[in-house]
Amino acid sequence: MGQNDLGVSLVETQSIEDIIAGDEIQAVSVPATILTGFTYKRGEVLAKNSSTGKYQKFDADGTNATDKIAGILIEDVDATSADVKSRAYVTGIFNKAALVTAETFSAGVHNSNGLIIIKELED
Repeated sequence: MGQNDLGVSLVETQSIEDIIAGDEIQAVSVPATILTGFTYKRGEVLAKNSSTGKYQKFDADGTNATDKIAGILIEDVDATSADVKSRAYVTGIFNKAALVTAETFSAGVHNSNGLIIIKELED
């Protein structure tokens, strides 16, 4: 494992489908502090904890806004031992099949500004 130019510890990248599913809404990323305790994969569905301001794995039954989709992780990161700085898409149209989450959610518009759209693409 190495680090990217932001000093983020990287996990070996697996080949997955492109997570971007359209360009009607520009995919825009922002700096994101990723919560310690997990490894995260590119395309991970993230929530932003309203108490800490950190991004973490989306939890459909969570509290502190962790039950709201707030972003899509741009790269694999290893945050098992410390918070890490990375980037997350906060706007865009994404391929549901390529996203990473243990949770169930529907395709459609997500987040309060309506700028994260998740599509189910046909083969």
